[in-house]
Order: sequence, then structure tokens, then C-alpha cells
Amino acid sequence: MSDILTKIEAYKRKEIAAAKRNHPLSSIEALAKAAPAPRGSSAQPSDAEAAQEAADPEAEAASARSAFIELVTERRMAHLFAVLLRMGAI
Repeated sequence: MSDILTKIEAYKRKEIAAAKRNHPLSSIEALAKAAPAPRGSSAQPSDAEAAQEAADPEAEAASARSAFIELVTERRMAHLFAVLLRMGAI
């Protein structure tokens, strides 16, 4: 069992090293600073917009796809940070 974990650890360390080379911390920080502010309650769609979107199945499907992609991205980022923290890289 520990042999498998050692292989996984080695692979992850190589993967993280490659990610650091391809995307230095300064470029990630610049992207974070340039990103738009999170959508707050004042930016929520109005009731009329929500009703129109609910009436349009294509818009509803596109919204669901977008929400799914965002969720997957957030989970991947959380996993990456957890791995980096455990390895002492950050």
C-alpha cells in the first residue's frame, strides 16, 4: 500500500513542479487581481429576468452547464491547494 502512495506522491510532486514552472505564482496573482469581483446580491437577476430564463429551456440548460463547470473548477482548485498545503509548497 505504501508503495502505491509513494508513486502517487512522486507523480503529484512532478505535476506540481511542472505547474509551478508553467504558471508562476506572480502570474496567478495577476490573474486573481484582474478577475472581476464576485457577483453579490445586488447583481442577482431580477424576477423578470429569472422568469424569462426559466421559460427558455436552452438558457436554463446553458446556466446549468455553466454552474456545473464552475463547481468542478472550484473543487479542482480546492484540491490543488490542499495538496500544495500538505506538501508544504505554500
